[in-house]
Amino acid sequence: MGLSITGAAAAGGGASGPAAFLTTVLADIRKAADEPSTNAKYTDAEIVGYVSRAFSFIWNEINRRSNHPVVIPYDLSVTTDVSTYVLPPSIHRILHMEWLDSNNNVLQSVVPCTRLAPTSPNITFEGNILRFLDGPTENWTLRLHAIPSSFVELNWGSVTSITNDLTENDCEIVIPATPTVGVLDQRVNAYAGCVIRLLTAGGNGANIVQDRVIQSYDPATRTATVVPAFAAATLPAVPATYEIVPLAADDLEWAISRYVARTLTGNEGDSKRYAMLDVEYQRAIREFRLRESHFDLIQGSASRIAVVRTPSQAINSRLRRLV
Repeated sequence: MGLSITGAAAAGGGASGPAAFLTTVLADIRKAADEPSTNAKYTDAEIVGYVSRAFSFIWNEINRRSNHPVVIPYDLSVTTDVSTYVLPPSIHRILHMEWLDSNNNVLQSVVPCTRLAPTSPNITFEGNILRFLDGPTENWTLRLHAIPSSFVELNWGSVTSITNDLTENDCEIVIPATPTVGVLDQRVNAYAGCVIRLLTAGGNGANIVQDRVIQSYDPATRTATVVPAFAAATLPAVPATYEIVPLAADDLEWAISRYVARTLTGNEGDSKRYAMLDVEYQRAIREFRLRESHFDLIQGSASRIAVVRTPSQAINSRLRRLV
């Protein structure tokens, strides 16, 4: 994921530094839609709301025709004898799962089956609920690889609490109750799989843009837990300017800005500008798809199946061969 243009105003206060994705897209949308920043019909928060919803439409358009859809990882902690788990709202459809041990070694790969046949080992999906038909007998980590649901409330602002833990290799970042622009998503783990980008900070993290994927989010405390922890050499100090955006946001910057600008001009009935923006949007989507099709050419669209056995399965297999 590349960084945005440098030298522009950073989000949430106009300080000098690298430009945020949301700030850059906001400026592009206003310019493309001929929507001035003074005496504007739409506030920044309203446009960011449009941006939040645009990801759903654009990712769906890309994923349904791509051999390499946008996929987010999510680690689910499975506890002995607990059979039901609520999945974060960012997860739409699970493509692949892996059982991990305490050292993150892959013990077993799991692929979802049809609705009539439960996924091995006896896992079913019921809306946003993952259920074990036969409760787990050990504590494991189940890593989910899923197509995102796309819609979360994006925002930016300034954080005043960053707790870095090198022992656990994670960091807790408390999002402000009232962001500078945008609103907080109040759903549990709504931001799991999204990126929180620190744009400006004090301490060793000054003038360094740092991205982290959010592992979990608690709306009650507004705490986003990210991994890995920040290294001492780049540890950010508060206050720090942040933004929350979906994965692959930078790659879709042009498509997002054109899609939202097209929507705004459609609201205003400007058919000529709408048609021009529609052409630019289709061109941006085509560019993304061409890049993906090139990946198909150099990587291939088929895969060899590699079966990862659990340690007990491997031992039993060797014993059967010896008998």
